[in-house]
Amino acid sequence: METLNTLPQDLSRSRDLLFGLPVPFSITTADYNLLWPFIDNVYSIRKARVVRYPVPHTIRYVSCRFKRVRRKGVPSGQSGRAPPKRVKPSCGVTFRMLEYPDHVEFYSSGEQTTNHSHTLDESDAIKRNGFLRKLILKEVARGYAPATIISALRGTKDAQALVLRVVGGTHLTRQDVINISASKDEHESRDAEVKLATDEMLEKVRARFAEVLEYADSLEGSARNRVLNAWEQRITAFAEAFIGGSLNEWLERNLPAME
Repeated sequence: METLNTLPQDLSRSRDLLFGLPVPFSITTADYNLLWPFIDNVYSIRKARVVRYPVPHTIRYVSCRFKRVRRKGVPSGQSGRAPPKRVKPSCGVTFRMLEYPDHVEFYSSGEQTTNHSHTLDESDAIKRNGFLRKLILKEVARGYAPATIISALRGTKDAQALVLRVVGGTHLTRQDVINISASKDEHESRDAEVKLATDEMLEKVRARFAEVLEYADSLEGSARNRVLNAWEQRITAFAEAFIGGSLNEWLERNLPAME
């Protein structure tokens, strides 16, 4: 089974950094990709937009998962219904991430706070992070039962419990493993539906491109170039809206895997 022995150095300090948010600060893209799965249970990326000039980058607007918006028509201080017992008071933390090719910058969002109204452990108690979910899914795919997985992760020594706490798994239960295991089949079914819809969409794009190319070939010189440039801009904007980021960055990340 996968172990928790090969973790990023100073993981506890890194999680504290991304939870405490001493903005402004920056980390390398490699560190961001490595560390974010250990803290993604704390935050939710609400929206993103691509900036092309002067330096291409993606801005992501992020808020704490404990942040709740009061519904219209409900007086302040009244939620309209009794909240679940485990839900903590709303946390006002919001911030911006600016993703460049080689690093990620963190900034506050205007006058919004970056001080959480709860602890990191309380976030870990509510939701399991991406690292743990991926680790569990790997073991499920290998045929291990939920009881075996949770037993192996918890171990029998205090040192193992400490490591599990560092990765955010103090509150991990056998039921969590069962739920994550069940979600695997749901994701596979959803992925198949998305792939079918994507294939159909790409077929329509190819057909439309053939029409545009045929029309462009009937033109000469600058008129032909204008038609093709306009098509390129429209299809790029469409693709970036679909993937939620820069098309060039997506191609750089995925082309090696597609070869």
